[in-house]
Amino acid sequence: MTDYLPKLATIEQACVWLNERTGKDWSLARLLEYGLMPWVWLEHAPGYPAIFGDRLEGYLAPMVFGGDTNRLAAGGTDALITMTRTGDGALMRINPGIPAPLSELRFKREDIEALAARSGTPEKKAPHGHGVPKEKIIDGFSLDNKNWLDLPAHPNSDGKHYKVIDLKQAAKALKRTKAGVMLLVAQSKLTAFVMARGWKGNAFPIRDKETHWDVGTAENFPDGSEIRILDCRETGESFSVRTFNACQMWALCHSNSYLLAIGHSRRIDADVLAPIDGQDFHLKHPECAPWKDFYFLADEPHLVTWNDLWFDEDEIQAIEHSAASGAPESNEPPPFHPRVGWQKALFDAWPAICKLYGGRQPTATEAIRYLQRNDDSGLIMTKTDGGSLWWIPQRGTAKEVTNKTVANVISQWRNEGALPA
Repeated sequence: MTDYLPKLATIEQACVWLNERTGKDWSLARLLEYGLMPWVWLEHAPGYPAIFGDRLEGYLAPMVFGGDTNRLAAGGTDALITMTRTGDGALMRINPGIPAPLSELRFKREDIEALAARSGTPEKKAPHGHGVPKEKIIDGFSLDNKNWLDLPAHPNSDGKHYKVIDLKQAAKALKRTKAGVMLLVAQSKLTAFVMARGWKGNAFPIRDKETHWDVGTAENFPDGSEIRILDCRETGESFSVRTFNACQMWALCHSNSYLLAIGHSRRIDADVLAPIDGQDFHLKHPECAPWKDFYFLADEPHLVTWNDLWFDEDEIQAIEHSAASGAPESNEPPPFHPRVGWQKALFDAWPAICKLYGGRQPTATEAIRYLQRNDDSGLIMTKTDGGSLWWIPQRGTAKEVTNKTVANVISQWRNEGALPA
């Protein structure tokens, strides 16, 4: 049974969690039928203070209009938001509406839990916002036939825009299959971007050598952000950083994009992002990123699929030009190197584990036992609890990885041919 439910759950996460709790089959249409409110992250657009106020990171906007949710319930392939609320709660009409793929819809954890807590079969009720409340409606903004994705690349970017295309368009431009485009991503020849919708976390500096950080919270703010203290175990450095919500266009770090590119499931739980312009972000938000070279680590992983990826059209054109010049290409992805601490420890120790067990494929239990006894990275704990693996991430709080999760990771690496010999 899946115990964890994200604070903002995707359609799939909400349905799986409710399936297990209620014994019923749940779908998007049923979620809406039982009154759950869908939400979408609305990125900041310069020049609309009445809508965004001082929320430079954007805000989570509810789908309050029954017409919008009814369209979804009827089997729409995408959401269209024609009415929502401003950052200050005022009802707002948007013309012609903001499109959003279903992968970007979110449901609040407390709403899902309340639905599951109802005794017996939950009682159906009208969806949130059925019709329009009798209150003043302000006119929002018109996109004027512009692509909603053509927005500032990160908060407070002073209108800097990026022209992006999706995977299908990239494949057409490069005259490749989608898998061929993703091979370029795996080879670090093409950057894969995602539209982050308020991923909370904090920045970490990029160093030439691998570093481990102990993280503690020093102060909490009313807006939900925190001041965190980062202490480097190797160098003794200490930094104070403020958490923030990563919004709009960010690059997937190669540790995440590689797995997405070569994986058979075409989906991963991503948590590491890179800024498009780290120097610019550093200058404008030094309290969040005291360095110009940094990466962003989300507090919680977020589901990313091939359908969520975007690519810079200028970068695509540069690859086209290189191909036209006859430059040789490789059809092989680069060697795989995991980034998550416990996975790196397992990956590096895999040859020794196999040698210990006579060259056969060890089980997850055997792999965990080996790491508990032999790991010298300081990440793996000797704690044993029901066969789980316990490790210490950068945030400093011990985390449990179940035996099943370890087995699934080993199986995924084996299927992708990523396990070291």
